[in-house]
Amino acid sequence: MKIRLSIIWTVFMLLLPISMPAQNMPPLAPDPSVVAGALPNGISYYIVTNPAQAGMADFALVRKGCTDTLSARNELSSLPHFNKSVPYRFLNRKSIGCRPEGFVSFSEGSTIFRFDNVPVYDQAASDTTLLMMFDMIASKPCQHAIVVAGNVTPATILERMKVFSLMVPSRTPEYSKPEYSFTGGNGPEYSLTPSATSTLTVDFRTPRFPDAQMNTIQPFMSRLFCLELAEIVKDRLRMAFMNRNVKAKSFDVEYVGSSQTLGDEHFIVKVSADEDQMVQTTAAVASVLSETSMRGATEGEYLASRDYVYKQMLRPQTNDDLVRMCISNYLTGADLALPATKAAFFTSKTMDSAAERDLFNNFVEALLSKTGNMSVHWTGDEAICDEWTRMTVFSSTWKTVSLLDRPTIRWNVVKKDTVNLWSDRGKTKLKSVSPDAVSGGETWMFANDIKVVYKKDPGLKGKFGYALMVKGGYSASRTLQPGEGAFLSDILAASDVSGLTGLDFGRLMRINGIEMNMKVSPADLRITGTAATNQLALVLRSLLSVSNSRNLRKSSFDVYAGYQKSVLSCDRVDSLLFPDNPYPTVKNPAALTDQTYESAKVFFDSQFMKINDGVLVLVGDLPYDTTQKILSTYLGCFRISRGAGSRISSSYKFEPGTFTQIGDGPSPRVEIGLAGSQKYTPDNLFAFHLAAMVLDRSLTAELSKIGYSVSMQKSFGVFPQDIMEIRFIFTPCPDEGLPEETVALRDSTDAFLFIRQALATALAAPVDPGLLGLLKATFSASYAAALSDRVSYIDALLMRYSSGKDMLTGYANKINAVQPQQVQAILGTLSQGRKVEYVIR
Repeated sequence: MKIRLSIIWTVFMLLLPISMPAQNMPPLAPDPSVVAGALPNGISYYIVTNPAQAGMADFALVRKGCTDTLSARNELSSLPHFNKSVPYRFLNRKSIGCRPEGFVSFSEGSTIFRFDNVPVYDQAASDTTLLMMFDMIASKPCQHAIVVAGNVTPATILERMKVFSLMVPSRTPEYSKPEYSFTGGNGPEYSLTPSATSTLTVDFRTPRFPDAQMNTIQPFMSRLFCLELAEIVKDRLRMAFMNRNVKAKSFDVEYVGSSQTLGDEHFIVKVSADEDQMVQTTAAVASVLSETSMRGATEGEYLASRDYVYKQMLRPQTNDDLVRMCISNYLTGADLALPATKAAFFTSKTMDSAAERDLFNNFVEALLSKTGNMSVHWTGDEAICDEWTRMTVFSSTWKTVSLLDRPTIRWNVVKKDTVNLWSDRGKTKLKSVSPDAVSGGETWMFANDIKVVYKKDPGLKGKFGYALMVKGGYSASRTLQPGEGAFLSDILAASDVSGLTGLDFGRLMRINGIEMNMKVSPADLRITGTAATNQLALVLRSLLSVSNSRNLRKSSFDVYAGYQKSVLSCDRVDSLLFPDNPYPTVKNPAALTDQTYESAKVFFDSQFMKINDGVLVLVGDLPYDTTQKILSTYLGCFRISRGAGSRISSSYKFEPGTFTQIGDGPSPRVEIGLAGSQKYTPDNLFAFHLAAMVLDRSLTAELSKIGYSVSMQKSFGVFPQDIMEIRFIFTPCPDEGLPEETVALRDSTDAFLFIRQALATALAAPVDPGLLGLLKATFSASYAAALSDRVSYIDALLMRYSSGKDMLTGYANKINAVQPQQVQAILGTLSQGRKVEYVIR
């Protein structure tokens, strides 16, 4: 197929000095962190070292070629070496909770047991989890693999495995991998399923890779191109919905590759909308996919999506990521190389960007133009819109767009359009240099009172992170109405810059490899990101363009506001947790009015008139003298105010209390929000995070008893006053993923009573010093890992200059110094604070 040919030619041009058949391509080497092999009795194992989450590891057991649901569920309740206990109750005691799918799931004709966040600092917990898995292996004469990924020593884990494996006799159970052959379709195929929920799903099928190619670069190239295509399609859909005023509730694009399935590969577009919007939604989706199929991507569009996907691949892998990688290798033969390694290997090869884009477009054409393998499925009300009407709208739109002689989707910028950005030079002299105690770098004061914090970090190797922060935020505005401030970040990004629309300015940054994020909070306005070392001048010109050459057009605002009102809904928990909050950070569509447009213009004009009331932070591989010279050339162009910066104090009064609401929704769950007033200090911040970890462990253990998974979000902010907040979402797991004797409470009102009691118990329980010590080690490691990201590090550094809080100096010692009574006090404050209980039936 042409799709395969494109990949082969890409690999040929980028990687191979000579042409060779795809089946003879060299295999990818496993990552050094992976130890894989087989025990003497034939059991496969994978052990992956990942120190990012200290003291924790994810365990998995894969049973190949067997999907005995009843047996798997029974094993969680009864095993030979658990005659005085019950396996899942052991998991409860060790706070090893349910995943959203439960403890067990079934995929590709296999059974997969997952046990997340096993406390490997507790050897008894680690050993007993391994013992449980070997008991499970002994109960079924199937091929098995054990996966352990986390903060472990492979030699130690392997030694324990060898001991436990003596319980399982040597055997070579037969396994016949399902035969695969691709069957081309005669489609497109259209279908409609009656439902109260309206969705549209477009699915493109392609053949999976042969087994001989699974451990080569080929599947990665397919995945790389599909992920890039997914970003392009999402961006085009977003614009199509906004420009056509289509009120789509949500949309996503997913790629299911050969490493995830034993069947066909899939490229899937799914959109959810109200039934009265489904015809317009269908036309918009068909138009975007048809044009993408026929014309592919522009060079700038492709480069922007490629760079985004690369950055995602370079992020640190979680334990869950590593477990999935090993499971894919065992079930499909996929490689064991980390995404960052493969991405780096690809980017190390030089290739003309236009030629690379052409190869990508060939791939896209081959994938999307095979409409015979395309299926289009709707769910919705047939009485309102029948299948024939939906099919006609989709097919006629696809055909019409394919016949157009000009594109309807335009990418209006190219790299060289940076000539339109601010180019004036306003020199200012460096006035003073002094050490910066927080960052360990230097503070440079210039003659116009603009402060720069500079820190040399050669470890970034040709890159740097930056932040321009101006104090005040929307708490300082005298014109913004309550709730409007939550939209200001988006409104700034939607403003025209140097004659470019906000969208095109963002695209210009992306294709030049500059990450630029705009955020307005109650405390400050900040523009942050990363760039290559040789782009410091371009970053400064871009910041000057936003500051001095910005224009918010009413038409752009109206499009943005209309779309937001159509897709947003009120956050019930937030509205009850912080009633009458003048500075909410959660968007409420009711707060977005025509007056917001005028208020936003006044706010931004005011903020960008006082750049000296803030700081510019530069951290990275920046040469000292050259950086000072470039700054002296451009900083004089920023507008400054000689008056003192203003900050309006809030009259908001936090009121404790408990509030309960019951509502209806598509899926049952329970949401609980806790908030308490506490002075924001480093000591209290770290104690708060540890208290949240204690709560999460306790609730995870308790809720798994009734078959519920737990997710937690936490924040500690300074507006409208210093307030801690924790939000939990409790969701029932499917019965087939739970022990046989445990059935999730489908009635969320019944589950709520259990949850309420479990939360009250957890808040009142004494904090165990031994457990706290282990949690401190885990939290300290995760905090250090977060700070290794330069943008996160700069955000933490800005707390010193925005709110006077130092979150960096001696953080490890401060975390280690937290005592049980401090954590207990935090839990007590949350218990006596404000609580919102929202039950969705």
